[in-house]
Amino acid sequence: MPSLEKLIYIPHGRVNEHPLTMVLMVDGEAFGKYKKDHSIPLVEVVDSFDVLKYENPGTAGLLNKPSYQELNDVFGTTDEYKIVEYMLENGTLSGHVRSS
Repeated sequence: MPSLEKLIYIPHGRVNEHPLTMVLMVDGEAFGKYKKDHSIPLVEVVDSFDVLKYENPGTAGLLNKPSYQELNDVFGTTDEYKIVEYMLENGTLSGHVRSS
């Protein structure tokens, strides 16, 4: 069973707005392997292609789905595949996720 971890990305340079913290659930072990070998399929690294955001600034609290506008503002696209690739390259692991 994979050990899910939160991969977070906080965009820089958002003037006059609180920074959005984007979150992607990943298999921590597979993520480590992917960082060294990009031939590993993304489906083995991510839990899903759903990108989430924290409602308030920071790395804790309620997670919700960002709007298409927020995704476009942060990543310059709404293409989930491109966003996931970008987050895997630029995000940082934030800790384990409790499983139920």
